[in-house]
Amino acid sequence: EFMLTQMCGQAGKKIHTGRSRNDQVMVDIKLFSRSALIALQESVEQLFHTLMAKAEQYKDLLMPGYTHMQVAMPSSVGMWLSAYAEALADDLLMLKAAYGLVNLNPLGSGAGYGSSVPLNRKMTTELLGFDDLAYNSIYAQMQRGKTERTVLTAIAAIAATIGRLAQDVCLYSCANFGFVKLPDAFTTGSSIMPHKKNPDIFELSRAKCNRLQALPMEVTLISTNLPSGYFRDMQLTKEIYVPAFKEITDVVRMVSEGVNQMWINPDILSNDIYKYLFTVEDVNDAVAKGVPFRDAYREVGMQVQRGEYKPTKEVHHTHEGSIGNLCNGLNIDHSNCQAAGNTDRGCARTGNRLSSDHMGGVFLCRNHLRISPGRECAKDSIRCSLAGGSQSVNQRSLNILRKVCGKECLQLRNVNEFTKQLACEGLQCNTCQGTHVLNQFLLIGRQTVDNTLNAGRTCCS
Repeated sequence: EFMLTQMCGQAGKKIHTGRSRNDQVMVDIKLFSRSALIALQESVEQLFHTLMAKAEQYKDLLMPGYTHMQVAMPSSVGMWLSAYAEALADDLLMLKAAYGLVNLNPLGSGAGYGSSVPLNRKMTTELLGFDDLAYNSIYAQMQRGKTERTVLTAIAAIAATIGRLAQDVCLYSCANFGFVKLPDAFTTGSSIMPHKKNPDIFELSRAKCNRLQALPMEVTLISTNLPSGYFRDMQLTKEIYVPAFKEITDVVRMVSEGVNQMWINPDILSNDIYKYLFTVEDVNDAVAKGVPFRDAYREVGMQVQRGEYKPTKEVHHTHEGSIGNLCNGLNIDHSNCQAAGNTDRGCARTGNRLSSDHMGGVFLCRNHLRISPGRECAKDSIRCSLAGGSQSVNQRSLNILRKVCGKECLQLRNVNEFTKQLACEGLQCNTCQGTHVLNQFLLIGRQTVDNTLNAGRTCCS
């Protein structure tokens, strides 16, 4: 307020009319969260693509599958890695749900009981790029704690998936397994044993993921016994909440790079201890020849007991999600997405969530149940959550500026260029030269101009 008064004179002293620190801080938390969630989603998307690329490269390389940590059935490196990619797809559903809660506007709720000032809350909702209002003023304040807990729950889901992957890598890289080998940059030696290469990066990632999974409960315990209204207890949630984004993003980045550089043993099953992997294959082969399953099962079991079992070491899996049909590369026809009455379900019917064509835009494209890879999946919209899903960013910004200016004479040379001018000089109509104070209308996400309005490529008038 002091800075605005210096820049704008008496108008700056009016900025707090109808506002409270309570709703302003809540707006700040949501704007920060919105940007941070989009950045996290992009990092997770990169890990997804790393896993899928490695899975495709080694989709035919067999490895043992385990149940109860006992050798069980044939698996493949492709099946193992793409399992974690699909887990991330589900985790991003939770991130999408958290984003939906975040993207509700509390501004105007004041200290929690509204204001006698005739505020236009729908205008600030549109100008700040929120999907909708948090309508009830009391509930808008009750979202403190709930918002942080919900987002941290989504982060914890991602952490659980990555922590489990990190455990697998630690296990499979040890000499007793020898399935993978980490690059030197991801290991450290021992101070006493010269032969050691410890998987420190993945061990630390596992520990960080475990710590991240505790954070939702920390926020819950701060807010669980509070009545309605605002309390200073909520201040303590920020020291839990804000650092979590950097920690999970660092873990995602390090694990992605580690998996990308990881060496895969091309001859895992040469060890004779894995020969019993194929007992089920031989049972099924007998069944295919007309032998009842229970008889085939008993016969192969007796061969194992007598030490006479000799595996065929052949696999013939064809159903979806099996070794021979991982469903990792199906293309998706998007033509029915918007045509279907329920666009989410319509898109789910048309393709496979593991297709590279579907990964990427939980927040960038709302026409998909899960995630999709491009920022332009919804035609003419760069960021659906900011651009409304139907208009280009340029056109949306032009409409907002016209509402604020109140004139139809606005002709924008370029949104990026114009917005940079606004940030320095205040809102100015290019044609009529009418100057207006820069208020909330371009604080969408509080990101840089290039990141937030990354569509100022064409002149719009």
